[in-house]
Order: sequence, then C-alpha cells, then structure tokens
Amino acid sequence: MNPLTLLLTNNKLENGDKFNEWRRNLDIVLQYERILWVLTENEPTPLSGDATPEQVQQHEHWQNADKTTKCYILASVSGMLQKQIACMKTASAMVHHLHEMFGVRTRSARVKAIQTFHNLERNTVSRCVITR
Repeated sequence: MNPLTLLLTNNKLENGDKFNEWRRNLDIVLQYERILWVLTENEPTPLSGDATPEQVQQHEHWQNADKTTKCYILASVSGMLQKQIACMKTASAMVHHLHEMFGVRTRSARVKAIQTFHNLERNTVSRCVITR
C-alpha cells in the first residue's frame, strides 16, 4: 500500500470546505502512482475486432489506471459523496462533478471577497479625497 494514501484517508472530502486541499492530495498520490495522466487524457475508443496487441495493451493500461484512480477517489470522500459519484463512468468524470459541486463555489467566494475588498478600498480612498 502506498504510504501517501494516508493523505487521502486522513483528509477525506466531506462537504467541500477543503476541496482544493483534497484535490492537491489526490494529485500527489496519483503522481506517485504515475497515473495522474488518466484525469486529463480522454477515454480510449472501444476496441474493434482487428485491434493490434499494442492497442489492446494501451486500452487495458488506461482502464487499469482509471479503475485505480476511481478507487482512490471513492476511498477519499464521504459516504454521501460516494453514493453520488460511484456510478460515474470515469475518474475524470468524478473529479469534474466534485469540482462543479465544490471547486466553483470556492472560486466564486474568492472572487466575491476580492471584489468586496476592492470596493472597500475604493470607498476608503473616496472618503479620504472628499474629506480633505
């Protein structure tokens, strides 16, 4: 067993508060396993009857990497999230779904916080100019 998997099991994704940290940890484990590529490469097309041995090997390699990644993902999320994503076809679909649920919200909160800060900064500058 990969000792880095403790990163995932000790920091399970429960409600999205730590999505970015969870994703970083997942990437670390997948990079260690040398299968991070499975989240960015498209699923290979189904094999035809006249597939070469090389094509069969590449297809099996992708399928095995995807299955391993799906296991890491499912083991590192809460039971509720497992139920939502367990039937998804690929690991990248799982990560995409979780990102849509939690990553976007985090990004929007950050953008909103920056906008609020800039508005406060503008208001403070305006008051300083007006009062002088």
